[in-house]
Amino acid sequence: MTRHVLSTRALVIFGMLAVWLVGCSAAEPGPRMAEKQAVEPPPQPAAPRDQELVIAGLEKLPAFDPFGISKKKAQLHDLERITYQGLFTYGDDLNLVPALASGYTIDRSQSKPAIVVTLRKEARWSDGKPVTVDDVVFTYEQYARPHYYGVWREWAHLLEGVSPFRTGKAAAISGMAVDRSKGTIRFVLNRDDVSFLQSLTAPMLAKHQLQGKSIGEIDALSKSGKLLGAGPFQINGFFTSEWTYAANSSYYGSKPRLERLRVIPVAAANMQEQLEAGKIHISWLSPEEASQMGRPNQGKIIPAAAHGYHFVGFNLHSPAVKDLAIRTALAKAIPIDSIAKNSFYGWADSVQSPLAPGSFAYTPAKWPSYQPEEAAQALAQKGFTKEKPLELTFVYPAGNPVRERLANELVKAWESLPIRLEKKALPADGFVAYLFGGSKVDLYLYAWEYPTDPAELTRMWHSREKVGEKGLNASRYENAQADQWLEKGARLLPQPERQKIYEAWQKHFAQDLPIFPLIQVRNPYYVSNHVQGIPDRLGLHPYERIAEWRIE
Repeated sequence: MTRHVLSTRALVIFGMLAVWLVGCSAAEPGPRMAEKQAVEPPPQPAAPRDQELVIAGLEKLPAFDPFGISKKKAQLHDLERITYQGLFTYGDDLNLVPALASGYTIDRSQSKPAIVVTLRKEARWSDGKPVTVDDVVFTYEQYARPHYYGVWREWAHLLEGVSPFRTGKAAAISGMAVDRSKGTIRFVLNRDDVSFLQSLTAPMLAKHQLQGKSIGEIDALSKSGKLLGAGPFQINGFFTSEWTYAANSSYYGSKPRLERLRVIPVAAANMQEQLEAGKIHISWLSPEEASQMGRPNQGKIIPAAAHGYHFVGFNLHSPAVKDLAIRTALAKAIPIDSIAKNSFYGWADSVQSPLAPGSFAYTPAKWPSYQPEEAAQALAQKGFTKEKPLELTFVYPAGNPVRERLANELVKAWESLPIRLEKKALPADGFVAYLFGGSKVDLYLYAWEYPTDPAELTRMWHSREKVGEKGLNASRYENAQADQWLEKGARLLPQPERQKIYEAWQKHFAQDLPIFPLIQVRNPYYVSNHVQGIPDRLGLHPYERIAEWRIE
């Protein structure tokens, strides 16, 4: 049943999601608000020392929370990934890439599906001690503890035996079995669900450091940068105004060529001055800032992949846009290629799928092309005129420059059509409650982070995900065949089979047109000419190969 007011519990859930759901913009690739940390006087940026890379954080350094108590999404941000690793990580193609593990297999030989992970033999913590299968079991036990309410708890319910463990009826999680001689961990699942694979990216915890500590004590170590890690660099200084990292001599991969990293906040007004003075080696810029810099003398500006996409959504339960012909006409009136090229300083691209172009399941679909004459004719054939226009309500979140600009471009594109548009800009939190609470809307402008796995599409586009009932399907999209594809694709199937399933779904989704994808905004990074070993294009995680960089 659709409700116009969210329940208290649902409001809490959507409020937590609001930061990254509404704030998803390639112009804002990471969190900005810092947790309470030790305070010291802000240092003046000094000239970098030999083999010390200086990274600038715009205005404030992001919150640091690898343990995930205060996170809004189960994902390490880029500056956490430098130190902390899971068994696997997501590569730029959004496939699982071995990190502390060397590989995994899916075992269906018994009554319930299992995932067997083989640990990397050479994996070491930064104190030199080996990463063991006991560390893996310990990590999953912490994320399953009854008093842990962080983001890495998300998949614990899929692991066999978690409920008795949480309630104290079992001393261990029965769904985990280790073979120390082979270095393997067997995870037995209580249902066939591919989303458990995402738990393999959760940061591993060192048992010898944390055994016997409470959740609160682990959380405190996490937010102060004192958890042991196994990444290429380990934090050795952690303040509000400066973080410093030292190379991890025990790192299992190629030994870092840099000796140190220093991360400092820099005010936007001072960024170009500090960059040109050579006091900063690398920094994210907004597309507008990148365009204003032109060709810097001391460095270059290179692109990194977009984190998400923007789209206009249609409420298929609305009498005004339930007709596919009307939705198609509205889409055909949008000059999306022109908007991408001219309105975002050359850093935007038109979008062809709700999946990232690098995803194994990405299939560009056929969306309506820009044909404004046909759009006007289609609406005229439906009986709409300037005297008797199509009346529409259009809502979007206020306060985000990307969405504000897109909203203005859409209104401009529809001006020539026989439409009377009521435009509503709502505060971010209010927008989330309004849209997902099931309030009346015809059109909405939104943004979504590209899913790490296509199974996440189910959260927004399956018919059971009803707004007003904790669901995120704001378009009210309902299609039995599409639901079946999403359900099958969420199973533990071979990747080629899943790719075919999602290829069919993407084509079907585009034909039904519950949304019209608009743009993705790539992330500009300034890189000093002194930094060597850095590629000409960065992926979703710009510091993924930082161990190979060097200063000359």
